Amino acid sequence: MKKKAITLIALLAVLALMIGAYFLAVKSGGEGQDTVTSAPAQTYTLFSLDVETMTALSYLHDGETLSFSLENNAWRWDADQTLNLDSAYFAAMVSGLQPLTSAVCIAAPDAELLNSFGLSQPSNTVVMTDGTGTHTLYIGNYNSYNGCYYAAMETTDTVYMIPAATAEAFHYAITDLLAFDTLPAITAGKIDSVTLTRGEASRTYTYFGSGNPDCYTDTFKWFAANADDPMTAVSTAAGNSLSSAITALAFSECLSYHAEADAAAYGLDQPARLTVSYRTAVKNTNPETGVETSTDVSQTKTLLIGSIDPVSGCYYATVEGSSMIYLLASPALPELLEPDRALSLPTQIAPVNYNFVNKIAFQTPAERLTVTLSHAGETTYTVSGETVEYSTLSALFSAMQSLSAESNTAESAPDAAESAAPRLQVSFTFSQGEPRQAELVITPYNANFDRVSFLGRDDQLISIRDTEALVKLAEGYQ
Repeated sequence: MKKKAITLIALLAVLALMIGAYFLAVKSGGEGQDTVTSAPAQTYTLFSLDVETMTALSYLHDGETLSFSLENNAWRWDADQTLNLDSAYFAAMVSGLQPLTSAVCIAAPDAELLNSFGLSQPSNTVVMTDGTGTHTLYIGNYNSYNGCYYAAMETTDTVYMIPAATAEAFHYAITDLLAFDTLPAITAGKIDSVTLTRGEASRTYTYFGSGNPDCYTDTFKWFAANADDPMTAVSTAAGNSLSSAITALAFSECLSYHAEADAAAYGLDQPARLTVSYRTAVKNTNPETGVETSTDVSQTKTLLIGSIDPVSGCYYATVEGSSMIYLLASPALPELLEPDRALSLPTQIAPVNYNFVNKIAFQTPAERLTVTLSHAGETTYTVSGETVEYSTLSALFSAMQSLSAESNTAESAPDAAESAAPRLQVSFTFSQGEPRQAELVITPYNANFDRVSFLGRDDQLISIRDTEALVKLAEGYQ
């Protein structure tokens, strides 16, 4: 009963102090107007932290003391000074200490009161060192009536009540304080290349926004090459998927801050390497004219990618040289990282840009049609020595450009009596790109498809109906 009585008396005293003042009505002498004034409430200053000279900070988290030191304007965890910490969190923690004030002061509380205030065994002990010395803040129980915490400074000889925000600021775990690696915001048009390396195998995807100048066509934007092999065009769908995978790269969670020690647990002891070369705009202002210009600067980012998290479906990953492991999210990433993934080749047969062509010859079993193109100014077309309008050739040229494979030799079997006699041969002479000479050959394959050979590729199959339409257009011109 005695303990309860003492506690009740203390709480009533606190309540009285929080009310803080008596109101006095004072009659003014002017025109019958009254003014009401109140006695100012007492404010107590517990402590004022000098953040300019601050060098150390410690507090309790889950029963463990976390100690930090400030050196060269960078906060470091004393237990592992290799980690990079985010200074913004430290600024938030000490923001309420410049100064720390209270409207309540309870002098010389006895042991019973200290226990009821939670200060006989404080829930948190914050120790700060600045140019004036080392200072200790004890934090006790929360008072739900006024939303404050009981606290004491240096000793518990005097108890105050401080704002909840100030007391609760010291709650961060180490993983909260880490300065995370950031992934750049990359737009699809600013990607230059993507290289994926697994062990000794390496494949590089290169993007040409205006078309590859070394190619006979500008239709294809993405090209791929394994190791030192020549580049091969990648299908538009695969290129778009690759762009989506890179532009959507994002870290969703930090799992470890000891990448080297925990590498095996996350499949990062033998990681895949994903290197992205891209361009980012850097703005510059002319100091004399004040004119702002933007310049693209080349950048490179390399990620090490491990196994897949079975819960989220994301990959475990780290930035090369970082000490932290993250979950890496990107919807299209699994398609890119699939082991032994074959190149997704275009289904277009020969999407020729006729601005790159000097001559094209069509040969059917019955007829031969040769078209010469001149690009001096406006393109002109010559057939058998006579200049013709493009409209007379547009259907044939368009049919060639839109020709696409409907199957391939891995999906459809040839007839036993497959004939080698061509149904149609088309020879190109290009004015730019490689090669300068190329021949497209269409031969019978089975009852539904013909095989197409072009630029070293002979696995694509087109419908017999498409072949018949091309032959008809070529022969019909005559």
